[in-house]
Amino acid sequence: MRFTTIVLLTCLATGCASQQRLRDSGPLPFHVAVIPVDVKPDTGMTPQEIEESGDPLEIELVIDGQGLSQQIVDSLNGSAFIKATLLPPLEGPPSEDYFAQAKKNGADLILSCNLSHQGKVYGRPNDWFWFNHAIFLFGGPLTWLPNDRSFDTVGSLAVRLHDPTKLEQNPRFWANPAEAISAFQVPFSEVTMDFIDRAPNLGTYALSIVWPSGRLANDNELVKEELQTILAETLTGEVNASFQDQSPGINQSILHYKNHLDLKSIRIIQDQTNSVSIALDVILMATRGVTGLTRYTIEVEGLDPLVAELDDDEDRIEDPALSTTLGGSNFSVYRYHLEKTLTPPGPVKTIRIRIEEAGTDPKSRSFTLPVTRAIPTS
Repeated sequence: MRFTTIVLLTCLATGCASQQRLRDSGPLPFHVAVIPVDVKPDTGMTPQEIEESGDPLEIELVIDGQGLSQQIVDSLNGSAFIKATLLPPLEGPPSEDYFAQAKKNGADLILSCNLSHQGKVYGRPNDWFWFNHAIFLFGGPLTWLPNDRSFDTVGSLAVRLHDPTKLEQNPRFWANPAEAISAFQVPFSEVTMDFIDRAPNLGTYALSIVWPSGRLANDNELVKEELQTILAETLTGEVNASFQDQSPGINQSILHYKNHLDLKSIRIIQDQTNSVSIALDVILMATRGVTGLTRYTIEVEGLDPLVAELDDDEDRIEDPALSTTLGGSNFSVYRYHLEKTLTPPGPVKTIRIRIEEAGTDPKSRSFTLPVTRAIPTS
């Protein structure tokens, strides 16, 4: 058994606020492109941290940034977000090159992660150590299960979720956490292990019959491998859990934008002939109607993008309650209902919809939405 001490510090870019641990009914409706994790050495532990951490070990922690990146993508894909993909590594910090790659991949959002950690590992007995000595009197194998050793290595994963719309307007927003949709830190400090996590061979198990296991197998390559595995799994899980917990705040930051989709209205179904029926409502805030001012693009794999304009006469439906709820003195809120049928050459898992304002300074928002496969009827 093993345990990792992780402290999660979360600050939404829209302002630090405590979010209830709520989650929407499904993943956030976006395709997120993940920039490979940038791993850098930490400045080191403070003298007090070193004193509290115990004896330095011969092993040194090495974290594979590319491997951690893929684990984050696998964790987020279909769970916190509809879709997550890993961008190819590029030289240097986040830049317009990554933005161009994300745009080419059809991503709606961009995720960047920076990992800093103290490579040195410190080992020490913990509260279970002496209790395990007492258990040893009743038989060595009974001491294999308690987590009686702690391994300390200080580090932190900084996570930022970026809005490509803002980055397109000003690339300097990469460096400003306040401009991110979500920004949080996942510091880590302590990993505890039992004897089974640490014992490298049968000889070590045999020795534990006559010698307390807490004094054995505390500095070897297996400990190093376990540390790397545990930290990668825990960091990945915390990133995914954090985005799921922040779902209400992210929805408020993104979906309650000047133009967005009513998620409850979305119905996208592909039948046995591969025809995809799309029905959804677009919510727009404007000072007047939008005919000729707002267009939408529907992208389905295997087909050319469908580009059309929202029309006040054909698409707009009255919704007085919506204007009362979201409207203000300076603008009105309109609902537009779209129904389209497209037939790609084969099955598709997602479609992408972009809502874009026309004009000299257009603002846009894109969404990646799941496609439900129709159940055949007999």
